[in-house]
Amino acid sequence: CLQSSMTEQTGRVELHDISASSFELVLEYLYTGKARVAVRSLVELLEAAAMLQVQPLVAELAKVLGAGLAGDNCLDLWATAARLGLPAVKPLKAACLKFACESFADVVSTTSFLSLSCPQLECLIRGRRVHASEETVFAAVIKWARAAQPSPGELSAILQHIHFRDMRPSFVSSEVLTEPLVAEHMQLVAKRLLSDQPQRRIHYEATGRVASLAYTWKVPSFSVSGDSEGRVYSPIFRSGGDEWQLKLSKGGEVEGQLGIFLKCLNAVGGVTLEAYFTLKLHNQTPRKSVQKWAEHEFKHTAKPHMGWINEDWGWQKFIELEKLSAGFLVDDTLTVEVSIERRNE
Repeated sequence: CLQSSMTEQTGRVELHDISASSFELVLEYLYTGKARVAVRSLVELLEAAAMLQVQPLVAELAKVLGAGLAGDNCLDLWATAARLGLPAVKPLKAACLKFACESFADVVSTTSFLSLSCPQLECLIRGRRVHASEETVFAAVIKWARAAQPSPGELSAILQHIHFRDMRPSFVSSEVLTEPLVAEHMQLVAKRLLSDQPQRRIHYEATGRVASLAYTWKVPSFSVSGDSEGRVYSPIFRSGGDEWQLKLSKGGEVEGQLGIFLKCLNAVGGVTLEAYFTLKLHNQTPRKSVQKWAEHEFKHTAKPHMGWINEDWGWQKFIELEKLSAGFLVDDTLTVEVSIERRNE
């Protein structure tokens, strides 16, 4: 039984939207179980086979197309598979979405990305499937919005899926808060920023009034590193005139937990340094990285029988140690990033 775009007149059937060459290839497949087709004609043949409901051919073509996914074709194939809506193309649709998430940087540079509908873009960036930082996702959304010119409601729906709280504070100040397209959605952005940390402060001051640092520490041979109490210390690093150091605690503070702490080494003589900082534990899938932030007064205090010491501050339960195998440890190397901002004196 033939359905879809056809008309019948006095024993004659007219097929619309199917080229003669595609129909010939469908017939070849029906008679021989094979079809010789050029790569450039695969999508056209897929659509013809779907219209004629030749499910085995649809499944074969979907499999071939899925094996040849690239940054410049996956979004178009995703849209085609979604439009056809057949069970045989569901694996292709899923493969296209997975590829687009894993190759996000390549996908956003294509014209197909700029042509995505609002629901398609929402589907792409929702959750934490995209292998890119929140800064990259935000930049891609703004690029799309400038081209697609969505309504305020549509852009608001997109911005709901961006995790602003996981961005570097300096990026929020310099890029998000100054973006004209975001201006009328500032209440939404603020809500997203404060959703997990009611006391978080955003620095509106000019860059010259804030001392900023981003430092990445790679910890090789993590499984065998550390002292007898499971503590691992980073090299000392500098931010302006300040010296800082990170500490990992492998179950030493709380059993089964990885603790991460930050210490300012030159808060001396009772001096207090107030700083806003974020700690990020990197995952192979960037959006699965774990990030926490805090504001703290780092002090040089006197302790009985210990003298003057620099106190560290952080999280005793940053992540469960058993979860590190889920993309956080790469060749037994752990990557920790810290961003520090404090007012200049």
